Amino acid sequence: MEINGKRIVITGATSGIGLEVLKLLLKYDVHILAVGRNMENLPQNDKVFPLRCDVASKEGVESVFAEAQEKLGGVDLFWANAGYGCYQKFGEPDWQKMESIFYTNVFSPFYSLEKLLTLYPDQNIRFMVTDSIAGQMEVPGYALYVATKFAINGGMKSIQYEVPRKVKLSIIYPVATRTRFFERAGTTIDRSGPIQSSEACARVILRGIKKDRKKIYPYRLWPFAYFILMLFPFVKRIILKILNKELQHMWGK
Repeated sequence: MEINGKRIVITGATSGIGLEVLKLLLKYDVHILAVGRNMENLPQNDKVFPLRCDVASKEGVESVFAEAQEKLGGVDLFWANAGYGCYQKFGEPDWQKMESIFYTNVFSPFYSLEKLLTLYPDQNIRFMVTDSIAGQMEVPGYALYVATKFAINGGMKSIQYEVPRKVKLSIIYPVATRTRFFERAGTTIDRSGPIQSSEACARVILRGIKKDRKKIYPYRLWPFAYFILMLFPFVKRIILKILNKELQHMWGK
């Protein structure tokens, strides 16, 4: 994809990998609608149009597209990057927590894609969504988060077959990234698996955009590691038992 001249929307643009990719995109001739909650982190640049908004609702997503039309005149690339994790021992009934994480991590990206396809039916467009390696592998302590990412993985891979050729749909699978993700989830970064800086993650994502990748793995060794885990399931069981032991220790038996 040629980046110059593109009108770009990024949700979750004010922190983590969203913010790092935004900074890289500013080297190009682009206009970006940066959607998030903490505007203080955004670079002061006339290419960036900040929008403080919660996309975990139909109204929130609608407002993003209305603002994109007003400020950018349309959308060429939409990146559904907003999302959050939740680390806890499963079992305490909390409907609101389940509803909230699914609204943000699942409903919002799917509805955003539907809006994009409806508003620009005759345009060459690109849609990107941030999944996770947790969308391909179970992780004790992250049951709700994993459930949302499995939903994104299966649903978006299915939609890739449905969309017309002029629509490019990319799924991004980050590993553990040095951001505030784990702090917000209620734990510390998981050091039992691969860890990557948000800057390194952003550079690979940008290359994936340029090369029109359907799947973007910021940590390039993950597909090989995943193959090994599937080939030798006992290795995966050992890792998961270690993670579960840590969970039980933290939350109590």
